[in-house]
Amino acid sequence: MQPHERTVQALAERVTRLEAQNRRFRKAGIAALVVASAVAVMGQARTSRVLEANEFVLKDNSGTVRVSLSVDTTTGPILTFYRDKIHISASLTGGDEPTLFLGRAGGEGTSILQNSGVRIWGKRGSFRVDLGEEGPSLDLMDN
Repeated sequence: MQPHERTVQALAERVTRLEAQNRRFRKAGIAALVVASAVAVMGQARTSRVLEANEFVLKDNSGTVRVSLSVDTTTGPILTFYRDKIHISASLTGGDEPTLFLGRAGGEGTSILQNSGVRIWGKRGSFRVDLGEEGPSLDLMDN
């Protein structure tokens, strides 16, 4: 009966090793779950950051500036959209006299100023509607 006892003993040793291995796997699994939970909880923490700068610039893939958000000490915040490197297609200026400017290629454009009304100009002329303190006025100009 000796061969039978060796087999039972070998099986018992094997079961003992497997149980120890299972305990290690369980501990490693619990540790991984705790780490993953901690990372998830840290990722949920709300942060309040303040980003300060004098100017924010957005560029396209070729490196050309397309949008600029800046602050000028006299006029206040300025949001500018560029058609190309030097031509402004639109801008919004804040401050004491807010202004909206819309421009097209060829020198045509529109501007709206809080204190000066609306001005639209093109290649051949321009007109301005003013609702100022002295009363409404309409100016037509021929180039």
